[in-house]
Amino acid sequence: MKITLQRLLETKDRTLGIIQIKNNKGELLYEAKTLEPKGESTDISGLNQRIKSGIYELFSTPSNVCLPALANKKAISLAKKDNPSFKDRKIHIHIGNYPKDTKGCILLGKGIDNNNCLENSLEATTKFYSILLDLGVENFLFEIKEIKE
Repeated sequence: MKITLQRLLETKDRTLGIIQIKNNKGELLYEAKTLEPKGESTDISGLNQRIKSGIYELFSTPSNVCLPALANKKAISLAKKDNPSFKDRKIHIHIGNYPKDTKGCILLGKGIDNNNCLENSLEATTKFYSILLDLGVENFLFEIKEIKE
């Protein structure tokens, strides 16, 4: 199964996008808005900038970021098969509404408000985690696509 994050807009301090989960038949299971750090995209840790576009694997790992209760203090995180040390960057998908909440990670929300911040992040993130935990985190590939010119 596949998760696609399409970046749509970059401002001075954030990147907004849309995320979709589709099953193997291409049917839409989930859709939400995303908030990431500003660009330029990089794989270098510690810069609080968004990660490079590409295809990532997912795994669960203990974390102190803001997570839904059903996550049991384990964040869904991104990994690269061709770069095992990428896991050390600790790119998680978690709850948050504002650029300061990203900590280099990907935030989910039901919508975007007039200030380009996420709305209803807890609800959106809980549903995302529910789907992935139910179907198996390891059964998904996560693709990030850059802003279309």
